[in-house]
Amino acid sequence: MNHNIMEAIKVIDSLINRSKNIHIKFKEGTSQFSLVRNRIKALEIAKDLLSNTIYDLSDEDYNLTVRVLKSTKSKCEKVLLKLQPHSTQYLHTIKIIETIGIVLDRLAEIKLPIILVKPTIEYRNAIMNYRQAFLDRKENLHGCSSLDKFTTVEAWLNHLNMMENPETTPSGYVCSSTYLAIRINDNKIVGMISFRHSIDHPILSVYGGHIGYSIIPEERRKGYGKAMLKLMLKICKEKGLDKVLITCTKENIASKKTILANGGLFDKEVEVDGNI
Repeated sequence: MNHNIMEAIKVIDSLINRSKNIHIKFKEGTSQFSLVRNRIKALEIAKDLLSNTIYDLSDEDYNLTVRVLKSTKSKCEKVLLKLQPHSTQYLHTIKIIETIGIVLDRLAEIKLPIILVKPTIEYRNAIMNYRQAFLDRKENLHGCSSLDKFTTVEAWLNHLNMMENPETTPSGYVCSSTYLAIRINDNKIVGMISFRHSIDHPILSVYGGHIGYSIIPEERRKGYGKAMLKLMLKICKEKGLDKVLITCTKENIASKKTILANGGLFDKEVEVDGNI
């Protein structure tokens, strides 16, 4: 557990204790009693999420937690405007707001329909079927680390291991990691996504970028691209990348929307071989 999460748990614990001290002052059955009870429940769920002791929530608990946390965050933001910058109370309120932001991100993740996993041999048939779906349509396999060039999954997995290690990455290339987007309810590969550990490269730094991804044809326009990118951006941050470059062709409206939906900011247009 990293330091930021440990500090966030301390903040949640403090809010729980404060709420419990307030709770005992209200008479059971009153609206105030119910309000504080729900706050305590939502905060305890938040602590469990940060501690990784729960990975799923009922719709009722999910909605309650989101509602309570968003309300608390909004109140803190209003209080912040009245406080002296850099005062003890100001800094404490900032911590609460940041902690709630972390929990809300966790809540968003558990409602995503997919997870990202490293490719393994157990997905052999599904990987080859994914590859064939693109070859049949004569489409590029973006974010697949040259899967189209390999006729066996074993050879491709060896290639992935080579590309992930700085000592074995071929000259002229950069290290990269590739993931399968697995739909949770049926374990189907709906997409693939890869990220380059750096773009210290004359082409990648201009229009190649850090991240590439693809969605299997029959599963497009279902929000998987947005979910994949959201999860991948978290991985990038964990790897020390606070800012990434993601590119798409001008006519690829779906990809543009996916990037913007994940907080992307337009930088510039680049012409490559007559295309923008």
